[in-house]
Amino acid sequence: MKVIVYIILSLLITVQSGCLSMTTQQSGRTVGRSNLELMANATNGRYSHNSIFDDEEYDHKPVIEIGGTYGLLNNLDLTVKFNSATFLSTQAKYQFIGNRESLFATSIGAEAGFVPLYTFVGIMDYYVSMPLFASLHPHEKISLFLTPRYVFASSSTFAHPDNAVPEPPKRFSFVGNAYGIIIGKKHKGILEIAHFDRRITRPTQVTLGYVVTIRSK
Repeated sequence: MKVIVYIILSLLITVQSGCLSMTTQQSGRTVGRSNLELMANATNGRYSHNSIFDDEEYDHKPVIEIGGTYGLLNNLDLTVKFNSATFLSTQAKYQFIGNRESLFATSIGAEAGFVPLYTFVGIMDYYVSMPLFASLHPHEKISLFLTPRYVFASSSTFAHPDNAVPEPPKRFSFVGNAYGIIIGKKHKGILEIAHFDRRITRPTQVTLGYVVTIRSK
């Protein structure tokens, strides 16, 4: 029975799991104390270039993501996201240059994510990332952003079905960047292009997103 459950869960979570779809969808500004932003986006690209399993089978299959960002302080945000690749992630973001009205804005972030469903079959699949958010705001409804980041990812097995031979952990790291444009104020449309490959001239992912801002006052 244990083996059957293991097989069923494995089939369910390998639909797109392991596709590490990294999205920014943010400027260098924070949202402000007690404000909330809700977001949704769709990404298409070559995920195998920044995934542990290097499997091209899932390339160019859209990954849908939803999430929210809450302003803990005027210059400190907390973001939670979940996507159709079954990654659940959280991110802290601290703005240290500019404010919500300045022409330039820069923030530093710390992000971590994992696949909760993998834990049911004894696998820990996770990543940690350090993004740097920089943006230019020539108009109150236009933001141009650039986000370089470092990413470390790991996949390891901590439990095995009967008679299974454990595999060694898979780990890798990479650097990349994303850039794009945000149009709107309360309701925002976002276009983002990402490069997570050694061939920096060739984009690996393109994302279209929507964000709505809910202000506390």
